[in-house]
Amino acid sequence: MTAWQVCARVTVPLASVMLADTRRYFDHLTRYQPGDTYGFVEYVARSVIVSSEAVQDSAHVLRCVRYRR
Repeated sequence: MTAWQVCARVTVPLASVMLADTRRYFDHLTRYQPGDTYGFVEYVARSVIVSSEAVQDSAHVLRCVRYRR
């Protein structure tokens, strides 16, 4: 597998960020069900930010590995 194939296939899914702390995830989900949409939307939004930052970090590392050869 080439470096470009790895880059094209490697992703940091949002679910992995959200499920890194399952207690927190289920707390938000439990409060969402009766109507606390604001808390859950904020939780998802913050998870998207963390996931996006992780993707940027991964892309930077992969770029460095590619040019180190």
